[in-house]
Amino acid sequence: MGDASPRSSANTVLVSYGADPLRIVSEQLLAEAQPSPIDLSNTVVLLPHQGAVPRFRRVLLDTASDLGFPALLPPYVGALGAWLQNFADNKHRRLSNTGREILLFEALAEHPQPIERWGAWPLIDGLLKLFD
Repeated sequence: MGDASPRSSANTVLVSYGADPLRIVSEQLLAEAQPSPIDLSNTVVLLPHQGAVPRFRRVLLDTASDLGFPALLPPYVGALGAWLQNFADNKHRRLSNTGREILLFEALAEHPQPIERWGAWPLIDGLLKLFD
């Protein structure tokens, strides 16, 4: 009951009350990174807010130092929203529903038989639902 060590299953780690969850995550990252615990550059650590990032970095370096590693290549550390921005393409925005319908209508215009058989708009509505 008073044990401060984490208990874990596949993707869940239970941290005892009073234990530092950032320290536990740091220890687990370094333990799982064997045989090269100093390279965590392919790892992503998502925290609830950006304010926790500096403290986690400090705890990670302290944990690595305690384990005998004076330096390491750090993981990406940040909040989910900031991490998702890495994948945002600011050049292309999502089309509106009307824009999607017009684009599909233009593509279907090259194939008049389905349009004649079912009608353009019911076909477009059905295909957009399928693509979504």
